Amino acid sequence: MGDKMKVSLLGSFEIEYNGEKLLYHDYRSKQITKLLTYLILNRKKQIFNTTTADIMFNDHDSNDPINALKALVYRVRCVLKKSFGDEQFILNAKGSYYWNPNIDVLVDAEEFIDTLKCAKFADKQDVHTFYEKASALYKGRMLPMLAGDDWIDSENQYLETQALSVMLSLIKYYYENKIDNKFEEIYKKFLKIDPYNESVYYYGISHYMDEGHEDIARKYYAQIEKLFAKNLGIKPSEKLTKLLDAKKRTQGFAYIKEILAEDNEETAFECSNDEFTRLCQLEARRIKRSNEDVYVIDVQLTPHNKGLDEDLVDRILESTMSLLRNALLAGLRSEDCISVAGKDHYLILIEASEMYIPKIMERITKKLYELDKYHRADISYVYEDIKKMSK
Repeated sequence: MGDKMKVSLLGSFEIEYNGEKLLYHDYRSKQITKLLTYLILNRKKQIFNTTTADIMFNDHDSNDPINALKALVYRVRCVLKKSFGDEQFILNAKGSYYWNPNIDVLVDAEEFIDTLKCAKFADKQDVHTFYEKASALYKGRMLPMLAGDDWIDSENQYLETQALSVMLSLIKYYYENKIDNKFEEIYKKFLKIDPYNESVYYYGISHYMDEGHEDIARKYYAQIEKLFAKNLGIKPSEKLTKLLDAKKRTQGFAYIKEILAEDNEETAFECSNDEFTRLCQLEARRIKRSNEDVYVIDVQLTPHNKGLDEDLVDRILESTMSLLRNALLAGLRSEDCISVAGKDHYLILIEASEMYIPKIMERITKKLYELDKYHRADISYVYEDIKKMSK
């Protein structure tokens, strides 16, 4: 038996064993990579060949998946033998192919999760140390060459959500403790994965403002604004623009005129919960003597995968709510209003006939899933006529 085998799945595929390496470009087969990864990640379980065959050939027409699996196992064994010699890596017994338990394996994706588990039990002042280790381990999405495969995408959804949460915590920690070099490094790494996260941009602009570089902060905001306009068709939230409001303006007639002249937005607008409630009151008064249809729509997000722990649910919702906001702003009209109403709810105030509401929500749902390629959360909604609500 040789040394411990090191398997890298995050950002690439690589196996290192007894001083030799096996890389994806050495054999260039997605199916070999998929089966090899599947057996390694499930090395502590007994999985019958029928199940493994279903996973391996779910997108392929095969009249005999068991024999197809047998042929694929043979190819995997040949690849391993060419790189690492005659050791028996894959065994079979009782209708199962399985990884040889005598070959110890260290997998970066598993080490990443184990590090986060350690962080949960660490003292508060030491948590960032574990987060730094986890962030260093996360070099990108798992097995990018297999993107689009349901099984891989499901694993990636979990890992990426955890990684972004860890990096956001580190960004906050580095910002608050003025560790500039590490702040900039993790900040860039985060945005390569999620370029539309406004919480991260908030820290970036705050960093420039704290350093007295308001001119750089404004130029940076302009770049963010262009990015959002080009790819999402919306503007960044008011939270970011408030950072740049260095001078207060007198709110007289001239100020109102100026604001109205500037209000040429084509997308919906966002307001606070109190402002939303007040708008509902005003709309209820306005339409008492009219035939207009105005509705409040309550949109809720629910994690797509069931049985997740509470911390992961919160992280998924935090990330997806930001994408839902962008989908709402892009999918509604300039006169429509939205407001966040909790960690998993958005409210919409909209003037529209009831018959059009399903089509509107279908458009928003489609936009959300374009932004959230892993479909981490499902949308549900209810709506009510504001006339009935005000009786």
